[in-house]
Amino acid sequence: MLVTTFRDIESLAMTVWQLAGSESQFCQTAVTWLIVNRMASEQNQPDVAGVCRHVLHDAGWSEDGTTGPVSQSGNHGDRLTDPRFCRLLIRVLEVLAKEVNDPTNGARFFHRHDTAPNWSQELEPVALIGAYFFYNVPDPDGRPRGAGTSVRRMGEQCSC
Repeated sequence: MLVTTFRDIESLAMTVWQLAGSESQFCQTAVTWLIVNRMASEQNQPDVAGVCRHVLHDAGWSEDGTTGPVSQSGNHGDRLTDPRFCRLLIRVLEVLAKEVNDPTNGARFFHRHDTAPNWSQELEPVALIGAYFFYNVPDPDGRPRGAGTSVRRMGEQCSC
């Protein structure tokens, strides 16, 4: 799935803003890569917004993305005048242009470090970045990529 319109870029940036707007720039880059990795794998989703809704839902957000475990202050209409959002938008564009490496090693799933969803019990995280554990999908033999390796602690301390 390709990001082809400004609306796609905006959907991606707003999702990262909702999930990691208060996290470090490194964590925001990691969350952006996670969504891009999901877009590459979710062939049944017709658009970027659909993948973003799945990621928000998986992270505990409401279907419309208005309520969730972390809330960003301010009106959505004011986001383009917010310097923090504009810097995040630049990071999203850098990821889409592949100007920055993927610190998640291709992860498609994640959760906050202070939660333990059932699906994560069978997987071993490959990175802890900000407040999030990141997971790769299983290889064809059923083992998660990175199994047997220790979790890499990356970036800054979480803000929680």
